[in-house]
Amino acid sequence: MKKLLTVISIIAILITILGCNRSNFKVNITDSKTGFPIEGKIQVNGKSVKINEGILYLNEGDYTIEKEGYGNLNLGINGNRTNNISTYMEPISYLIILTDNQNTKILIDEAERKGKIEEESIIISPVNEGQHSIVIEAPFYITKKITEEFHKGENLINANLALDSEKVQELLKNIEFPEDNKNFNFSITITGDISKNKFSYDLEGAVKNNLIENISDNNVSYTFKNSEPFINNEQVDDLERATILKFARDTIQEFLQFKEKIKSLNLKDANTDSISFTGEREFEDRKFSETIKLTLYENKVSSVTVNISSQDLQVDLEATISITIN
Repeated sequence: MKKLLTVISIIAILITILGCNRSNFKVNITDSKTGFPIEGKIQVNGKSVKINEGILYLNEGDYTIEKEGYGNLNLGINGNRTNNISTYMEPISYLIILTDNQNTKILIDEAERKGKIEEESIIISPVNEGQHSIVIEAPFYITKKITEEFHKGENLINANLALDSEKVQELLKNIEFPEDNKNFNFSITITGDISKNKFSYDLEGAVKNNLIENISDNNVSYTFKNSEPFINNEQVDDLERATILKFARDTIQEFLQFKEKIKSLNLKDANTDSISFTGEREFEDRKFSETIKLTLYENKVSSVTVNISSQDLQVDLEATISITIN
């Protein structure tokens, strides 16, 4: 009899445990605009609950979930649903900062707010309706301070920050350029289209005492005489290859005199790990528009990316030149 009672007790406990597990649902709640998990205090059917990392555990039933800055979330849970439920809350009011600067810092009423970073914007949600002071900062840019009246739904602000030329000039003074090193190895990749014909070259070479010693392609080493590429004392007769080799040489040569070249370029963008310029260059009596991005590591130029394009009667060219300095 005692054994029977023990077995019945164990079965009852198991039924209770399994029943609880079956009615215990994990609910993931995120912000509908940013995808960030809901955090802090919320109200669940009028009862105050603290939610961490957007996770809430609920049993079967109907719920109204409330949080400041959001519309109410009505949620019905029944046994037919999966044990993991994902849902979201809609902000009453939110902010979109239009900027392509990934290092933009946003302060709302003196408090820093983290946002969802997209290619050309930052989304901050929620932001309560009413008047707010906004500060928009980015390294090497002039800080923007504005006061905005926020309304229900989407609120747009164009960051439109101006570069701080004094800070950028100070940055340039402290950068170690390739020409400062005098001796280094480099690898260079050139890809693009000439009149819709695609090309791709992977080259490498060495600079000694600020002079290009050689450029090689697939372990074939080329030298230059009067700017023309030679192999085994014979001039390269493949027109495309010869043009690419000369272009690679000219590009490296420009970066051996980059401090001087900067004077003719327009500053486009700057942050703690890169700086970009726009300008024009000439090659074989043709003019090309170019964008130059220097990637920095510990205040040294570690790589260079050049995008060039030209459209004229003789050539339709778009190319990307990526240089890694070793």
